[in-house]
Amino acid sequence: MSEKGLGYFLCMPQHLGLSLTIHPAEGTTLYIEEEEDLSKIHNLPLITLLSAISSIASAAKQEFIAYAKRVLAMMKSFTVLTNDEDLHSRARPTELVGIVRMSVGRMGMEPIIPSNIKAAISGFELEYSELR
Repeated sequence: MSEKGLGYFLCMPQHLGLSLTIHPAEGTTLYIEEEEDLSKIHNLPLITLLSAISSIASAAKQEFIAYAKRVLAMMKSFTVLTNDEDLHSRARPTELVGIVRMSVGRMGMEPIIPSNIKAAISGFELEYSELR
């Protein structure tokens, strides 16, 4: 099957305020309600949500750039967690930041890069192997 024949669709429940769709033949759509914050989502495991966003960003590449800043901004609250019991919630968002940045490239991401790098480097200083 050719790449154009492949399609991916993921729709989160409406109360989560997140709907992701990618179909290479037809383009990419990502919808995130403005007032929704990923840190408030409790009904879906964070790792599941972040894996879905990572997959779509990886597949969409440059088409994801319109959503990258919003997604990276939502990840910021996770990538600075320092309490021992919260570090598992920091590792996957840190990985997602890297995946999104690699998928969309540097263009337009310059203002966000310093804070992402600072958060990633500070993770190395913590005693949690998933952040190293």
